[in-house]
Amino acid sequence: MIGTPTRDGRRDTGSGRGSPLALTLVSLAALAALALTPAPTSRHRPAARPAPAKHAAAPAMTAADAAKLADEARAVEEIGGWARAAEILARIRAHAPRDPDLDLFTAWCEARSGAVDSAAAILAGPVLVKAGNDSLPATRNATYTWDHEETWLNAEYDGWYWYVWRTRVELAAARGRWDEALAAARRLLLARRRTF
Repeated sequence: MIGTPTRDGRRDTGSGRGSPLALTLVSLAALAALALTPAPTSRHRPAARPAPAKHAAAPAMTAADAAKLADEARAVEEIGGWARAAEILARIRAHAPRDPDLDLFTAWCEARSGAVDSAAAILAGPVLVKAGNDSLPATRNATYTWDHEETWLNAEYDGWYWYVWRTRVELAAARGRWDEALAAARRLLLARRRTF
């Protein structure tokens, strides 16, 4: 117990193994710091982006145009161009049928570019709420591959619901909403435990 004397008379400072809750909170803070820190391009932090236009009001985009934009977004994302990738993905979202994988990657790019509130708004939408609770089929419980842009345009959730909960943990922690982060971390761990 912290503060109680040890055998040699010194006080225990709690530097030994921590409780699962303490370890979870430390892990949450580390995830938020690593995953959501925007690239150091300037001191100006971008404001939250407005939501994209409604799907029905947008002019049509051909499947070939959407695929070309998806390829461009992935290429920009690979070199850390999070803000540009978020813009491209938002264009696709404005014209394509709703796709949970596309929404998830858009939220990731928004968060990594510093637009944490915009990312949280996408994550709280009905598309990703449903995806976060969709644990079947179990064959989807795998990491995204390098050609993940192919999952953005089929209007189906091809991903692992663990990703949605991981993103919720990171965003809640980045926004200082520790109760939300802890609740999401519990769901995240449950999803991960069911995999093995």
